[in-house]
Amino acid sequence: MAAATMMVATFGACSNDDLAVEETPALNSKILTLTTTLEADGGSTTRSTMTDEGTSISTAWEVGDKIWVNYDNTSDENCVAKGSVTAVDGSGRATVTVDLINPKDASVIVFGFPYDHWTEAKDIRIDQIGTLNDIKLNHASISGSGTLTVSGSDVTLPGSVSMNQELCIWKLNFTSGTDITNQITSLHISFGAGDDYIVTPNAQSNIYVALYPEDAANITIKAATATGIYSVSKAGITLDAGKFYRSSVALTAAAASDTYRVFTDRTTYSDEAIPDGATTVTSGMTSWEAGTYVVSGNVTIDGAVSCSGDINLILKDGASLTINGTFTAYGYAINIYGQELSTGKLDVVASDINLVAESINIHGGIITVTEGGVLQGIEGADINIYHGTVTAAGMMNGFSVMGDMHIYGGKVTASATNGDALILYGSGVPGSLTISGGTFIATGEGTGIFSRGIMVTDGSGDGTATITITGGTVIASGGSDDATTPGGCGIEVCGNLTISGNAKVLAHGGMDMNGNGGGYGINVRGSKAGGNATISGGTTTLTGGEQMAALNVGGDLTISGATTEIDAMGGQSMEGILAGGAINISGGKITARGGSEGGIGLEGTTTITGGFVTAIGGNGVVSSMENGAAGFDGTLNMTGGKLIATGGAKAGDGTDGLGISDGSTIALSGVTMYEGDAANPATPAANQSACTKRYVKIQ
Repeated sequence: MAAATMMVATFGACSNDDLAVEETPALNSKILTLTTTLEADGGSTTRSTMTDEGTSISTAWEVGDKIWVNYDNTSDENCVAKGSVTAVDGSGRATVTVDLINPKDASVIVFGFPYDHWTEAKDIRIDQIGTLNDIKLNHASISGSGTLTVSGSDVTLPGSVSMNQELCIWKLNFTSGTDITNQITSLHISFGAGDDYIVTPNAQSNIYVALYPEDAANITIKAATATGIYSVSKAGITLDAGKFYRSSVALTAAAASDTYRVFTDRTTYSDEAIPDGATTVTSGMTSWEAGTYVVSGNVTIDGAVSCSGDINLILKDGASLTINGTFTAYGYAINIYGQELSTGKLDVVASDINLVAESINIHGGIITVTEGGVLQGIEGADINIYHGTVTAAGMMNGFSVMGDMHIYGGKVTASATNGDALILYGSGVPGSLTISGGTFIATGEGTGIFSRGIMVTDGSGDGTATITITGGTVIASGGSDDATTPGGCGIEVCGNLTISGNAKVLAHGGMDMNGNGGGYGINVRGSKAGGNATISGGTTTLTGGEQMAALNVGGDLTISGATTEIDAMGGQSMEGILAGGAINISGGKITARGGSEGGIGLEGTTTITGGFVTAIGGNGVVSSMENGAAGFDGTLNMTGGKLIATGGAKAGDGTDGLGISDGSTIALSGVTMYEGDAANPATPAANQSACTKRYVKIQ
C-alpha cells in the first residue's frame, strides 16, 4: 500500500538546557480523491496506518477508514455525515464515498480525519495515553474542504481535496540521571493559561504526544513515577503544525506543590492554594472535624474514620492514605481533591459500607474502595465525579446512591459480587444518573435479576427516574441467571433514558446458565410514568441474553441524528429492538438483529422519516416469528429514509423480511418497496406493492 509520507521535523537530541526546535519542512498533506458514489458507511473503524521510521513518520490510508463530513442541506441546516475510504491508489490518494441527504448546491463540504477526533469522542487535552497508535486513531487531526455541485438528483463532490495537518507530534524520552521514561505513570505538559495536556502512559520506552501549535510559549513539564515527582520549565518553545519533533528531556525532582485542583466540569478547573490551617493526616487520626486535610507521604490508619462536619481531603501527588476501616461523614460532605498529576491515592478497605457521606465530590486522585462484607463500596445521596480514577467494589453494590450521580470525567469502575454494580434510587423522589464524559465501567458479577451493571429508579417504582448520557464511554454488563430468576440487565432504568452527543454506550445482558433466561442489554420501563427512550447521537452497541431483547423499551422509542449509530443483537428467541409504544426514526444508522425472532418488533406504530434501518431476523428452528421486522399488529408508516428487512434462514411461514400480521398496515409515501429472492440483491428484481418473499428492501 503506497503512502503519503509525512516528512520529519526533528527536535533532535536536545538536552533540557537546550530544547531548541529545528526549523523543518511541514508534513506532506494527504489527498482525498472523491467520487460521486453516495452510499451508507459500512461501520468499519478508523485504522489509517502511522509508522515511526526513526527520523520520520510515514502514513497511509487504509480501505475502511472513517471520514467525518460536514455540509449544508437545502434547508440551510448544517449536517454531519460519515464517509468511508473505499480504495487507495498507488500514489497514496484515497477514494471516499459518503451518503449526503439533500445537499445544497455550491455549498462548502468539509472532510476531517480521524473521525473520532472530529466528533470529540476523545479529548486531546486529557485522553492521550502516549502511544503513536492512540494518536493515529484519535488525535492526528487533518482536514480539508471543497465545493459541492448539485444538479437535480446528481451530486458531484470535489475532484480532490488536500487534507492539511492541524497538529504536531512530539516524541519524548525522559531522564533523571538515568532513563525514567518507562516509569512515568502521569505526564502533565502546560503552556500556561489553561493550555494543558494530561497524558497517562503505561510503561512505555517512548512517549508520543499530539499537540496544537505554539508560538514562543513557556512550557512546564511534570512527570510522576512511583518514586517521585519530576519537572522542567523552559521559555520560548515554538511548535508548528505538521511537524514531528523528538527530544530527550532531563528532569529534576519537583518542589512540593502548595495548590490543589478544583474542577467545575470535565476539563475546566482552577488551582487553589492549600489553606495555611490545613491539617496534615497522620496514622492516629480517627475522628475528623469539619475542615481541610492534606495527605503527604504514605499514611495508614488502622480503624474507622468518623467525620463530624464537611471534609476537604487533598491527596498530594505521590502521596497515599490507606484506611483499614470505614470512612464515614453521615449528613455531611466529603470532597476529595488531587493536584496537577492526580496521582495521590486513597484506599478504603472495610467489611461494611466503606465510604459514605451525604455528598461525595471527587476532583482527582486514585480512589479505591473495596468492601469485603455484604454491603456497599461507596454510598451517598449526591455523588459527583469530575476527574481521577475511582474504583468501587462491594458485595451488594459498588455504588449505592440515594439521589443523583453525575460523572463529568475520569475513569470510574464499579462492580458487585452479589448485586448491582451501581444502584441509584431517589427514595420516593426522581433520581438521576448523568454521564457527560470520562469512562464508566459497571459490572454485575453475581447471578440473578438483581445483578445488573446499572440500575436507576425513583425508589417508588413510579417510573420518574432518568439516565442521561451525553458523552464519555459507558460499558455495562449484567450477571447470569440463577436457579429461579433471569440474568441481570446491562442497564435498567425505571423511567426515561436519553443518549446523545458523542456518547459511546456498550451494554450486555447477562447470560443464561440455568435455563431461566439472560438479561436485557438495556431495559427502559415505567409504571405510572416514563418508560421512554430517546437516542439522538453517539454510538450504542447492545446485546441481550438468551430470551431477552438487546433494547427493550416499555414506552416510546425515538431515534434521530445524522451520526447516531445503534447496533442491537437480541438473544436467542428475542428481538434486537422491541418497544411497547411508538417507534419514531428520523435519522441515524440502526442495525437490529434477532435471535430466533425479528430484528425489530413492531408492537405499536412505527414511523420512519429518515435514517438507514437494517432489520435482520434470526435463524432459529423453533419460533415462527423470524422476520427482519415483525408486525405484532403494529403499523408501519414510512415517508423517507431507508429500510432493509431480511428474514431468517428457516423455511416456512413467518420468515418474511417484513412480517405484518392481519391487524397490521403499511403506509408508504414518497418511497418505493422492492423485493428479491437473493440474500442481498444489488438490484431489486421489480417494484412491488406487497412483500411475500424473504428479502424486502425499501428505499
